[in-house]
Amino acid sequence: MTRTIYKITEELLKEKEESEKKDFDGQYSNNCKYLVEVLNSVAIDELIFKNGNTYEFKEESKEFVKNLIEHHSVYKKLMKVHPDKRDALLLDELTINLRSLLTIEIEDEKELHRQLAIVEFMTHNKRIQFNNFVQSISVVSLSETLNPFDEIMLYSYYVKELSILQEKFEEVRKNMIEIRNEEVITASLRAIERNENVELYPEREELDRLVVKILLDSKKKNHELVRIFYNTITTRFSLSESEARNELKRFKEQDYKGHPYFVLRSDREEEEEGEYIPPYEALQKALEMYEEDLNEPLPPKITEESLQIIKSELKRLGKLDGLDDDYYE
Repeated sequence: MTRTIYKITEELLKEKEESEKKDFDGQYSNNCKYLVEVLNSVAIDELIFKNGNTYEFKEESKEFVKNLIEHHSVYKKLMKVHPDKRDALLLDELTINLRSLLTIEIEDEKELHRQLAIVEFMTHNKRIQFNNFVQSISVVSLSETLNPFDEIMLYSYYVKELSILQEKFEEVRKNMIEIRNEEVITASLRAIERNENVELYPEREELDRLVVKILLDSKKKNHELVRIFYNTITTRFSLSESEARNELKRFKEQDYKGHPYFVLRSDREEEEEGEYIPPYEALQKALEMYEEDLNEPLPPKITEESLQIIKSELKRLGKLDGLDDDYYE
């Protein structure tokens, strides 16, 4: 026997007082959304549980699904808190419900271990399953190969594929960093705009550590958002850009304390709505960026004939004076 979100919604509404009941269609739609949000907050793909146009679960999973739906806002808030500051009891409750749901629903043992490892990694709540899974995929068995030469070839292939995966991982990681950097800068710019619109203007500007790091990164000095930020800061405090940079360095060197222009933004349990996308969405966006880069057409290769023409023109203009003839060979 299976239970859909539709049936679970019916049961949840029956369990509530009449005064608490809402429009069924709206509640059903919300419950689907709430479940997806909780699953995505721990990097679980909701499609695992989708059958056609609805989400479907075994009877034994019903209470765990109800728990995730009814406490979705608390769980979402929990996952936005820094891992070191999460409520341990609440985290245990979330992971127990997720582990139970996955164990009941996923029959393939390898896939189950993979999903459990993801949950443990995302929640930072025990790493036994994660470590076991990583070890299981890192060491491959070649007991059924025909001969040692085949083993060498297979190991060579495996190492090559691992290298490709590592390169992909690094590119995706950089994309996620870029996504988060832009979000942090944009959020800080919005904070400045909000401050400019209040009558009691705050004396110092609140900055995240990451914002300071980005603003001091010479490789990002021409980034559009960095340029906007410096323009805003220099105008506000009547500083030149070099002076603003020096003040940011001093702010960082003073461990973000006691600065006349800047103050460290406190860690917030819940970010401003819409400023930061969930980790699951950030990863999907980073993967899309990776795929777009892969599909980007390569620049055309310069033919030998074209290279000789360019070289002759550079010689004519005197650009190669002092260089050996074979410098550009």
